[in-house]
Amino acid sequence: MLLCLHEQILHMQIKNNQIFVPEFIQNLEPYRPGKSIDLEHYNKYKAIICSNENNLGPSPLAMSAIKNEVSKIHFYPDPQGEKLVEKLAKIHQRNANEIILSNGLDGLLYTVFKAFSLPGDNVISSEFSFVAFNKFSKMNNVELRLTPMTREYKFDLQEILKSIDDRTRIIYICNPNNPTGTSINETTLKDFLNKVPKSILVILDEAYYEFGKNADSNFPDTIQMKYNNVISLRTLSKIYGLAGLRIGYGIADEYIISALKKVKLVFNPNSLAQVGALAALDDFEHLKKTLDNNKYWISEISIALKQKGIFYIESYANFITVIFPSIEEASSFNSFMDSAGVLLRKLDGFGMPNAIRISIGNSDEMKFFLMVLTTCPIYL
Repeated sequence: MLLCLHEQILHMQIKNNQIFVPEFIQNLEPYRPGKSIDLEHYNKYKAIICSNENNLGPSPLAMSAIKNEVSKIHFYPDPQGEKLVEKLAKIHQRNANEIILSNGLDGLLYTVFKAFSLPGDNVISSEFSFVAFNKFSKMNNVELRLTPMTREYKFDLQEILKSIDDRTRIIYICNPNNPTGTSINETTLKDFLNKVPKSILVILDEAYYEFGKNADSNFPDTIQMKYNNVISLRTLSKIYGLAGLRIGYGIADEYIISALKKVKLVFNPNSLAQVGALAALDDFEHLKKTLDNNKYWISEISIALKQKGIFYIESYANFITVIFPSIEEASSFNSFMDSAGVLLRKLDGFGMPNAIRISIGNSDEMKFFLMVLTTCPIYL
């Protein structure tokens, strides 16, 4: 049946002198990121707190290292990133052959699907999580199963376990979760992982790990759990302020990493990303400033939202998501903030049209946000 449909579409496009595009690609919706920041936005907004970036800026050590590397960019980067991999292996006490670098975590997700899934398979995640995973499943013609979240906007791990069948290949968990900011504790996570069949790859997206650990010293570190069917993803985009360089990494059993290296695009990450990451990992002063700034403003914004009567989800990341009673009220709040010079992220693209995500910016931005919040007429 599927083959007949495929042939009908192919013949129709050939007849109309069109390049054939598979139906599952035609039906894809492009990923909708937050607004790109240009000079116009810098002039318009006094608080750009929409994309979970580190608004304290990049690591100064990283900037210095990148400047020193610019004169060498006529050379190809090290395709394996050996120096950076060795550094990460030492930090995480893992073997170098258990680590793979990538052009951001979305690059790693892209590679995972290429290595471990086929059309007709299924993958499982939760609603209200990182939508790039959903897109990659559709891009690869793999069935996507999204389970409902709990009332607390957390992954319902029991529902995920119930959704597993003999065609399940991948499970995706984001901890802390983007965009809800919720977390899974170590006991609950271990109990879940122990029940997942060892033939299923579990992706633990830990892009916000450092913020989670700073909020809760018992926050789980899956890199140290060493499950043979788990890959832990980390990034330097958030805590280290290198989002524009696009560099992340995955740590897993050598069997998993060796498969990923076979399908990984060559010569990524780029050379500036690699040297910048190497230097940033040693910038403990910048790391502490970022964590201190985040912890302080998460607390201050939470208090202000509570006083204003706006419902928010307790966050373990570098943002707070607020939920409004209706889509109209969320849109009204977002429009008010935008007109006042505060750029936030409305979460329509995450399936949460009545929610808005507030990223934690620098002190000037957060003070301005609080000032605008007090003048907001919606919840007076």
